[in-house]
Amino acid sequence: MAIKQMLTEEMPASALVARVLEEAGIEMVFGISGGHTGRIVSGLSKYQNSIRTV
Repeated sequence: MAIKQMLTEEMPASALVARVLEEAGIEMVFGISGGHTGRIVSGLSKYQNSIRTV
């Protein structure tokens, strides 16, 4: 089985999660901000035009 490199640059895990959600067509994410989720919410803020955080 061949391995395909999907990223060409380094990025924080939070930004990667947001990018994968956007590429998967996810339009809305539900959650409670704070604690350990703060970094993911921060990553999602850069995609606020395509992913709505509730």
